[in-house]
Amino acid sequence: MRWIVMIRLYATQKNEFSFGKTNCRYPINNKKKIFFLAEMITKSEGAQLFSAALGQLKMKERLLRPNIPMAKRNNVEMAIKNSS
Repeated sequence: MRWIVMIRLYATQKNEFSFGKTNCRYPINNKKKIFFLAEMITKSEGAQLFSAALGQLKMKERLLRPNIPMAKRNNVEMAIKNSS
């Protein structure tokens, strides 16, 4: 729920300008921003859940070696996509 509030606040910021006018005047830009942020948050949450699941497997001593590079690759891929 708090992510939805943060997305709405970000999408309606009045301090972003293009050609002397605020971007919040254009609903298409707001929809694109909201979609991008929602997608970014979803992928970030998924990566966190994946890491938490690996931690639980390690505590139960059921973690397999191939799972570790897979988790690292997933986290790096998510970070690269979200940073650009």
